[in-house]
Amino acid sequence: MPAVVIRRGDADAGQVMIVRNLLDGTFEVFARTFTLNGDPAWRPASGENPVDGEAVRSLIDREARFDPDLWVIEIEDRDRKYELDGPLVEGRSR
Repeated sequence: MPAVVIRRGDADAGQVMIVRNLLDGTFEVFARTFTLNGDPAWRPASGENPVDGEAVRSLIDREARFDPDLWVIEIEDRDRKYELDGPLVEGRSR
């Protein structure tokens, strides 16, 4: 499935966000976080429902103001086949 880095951060640091492009004008955004045990996980940064492109840009801009080393990867995934490399959890990464 097609993927592209849409924002390049520091090679050794920075938050990572994945934008799942559902190819219908909506997106899901996931941000890297950690479980209470310190294991890598993901949180739904855009909430429970898909959002539009303007909401995605706002999320990225807000995170980049906090962490200028932010990396953002967009994946074209209409059928939601891409599997995150950790569990999906609620809460904030900070």
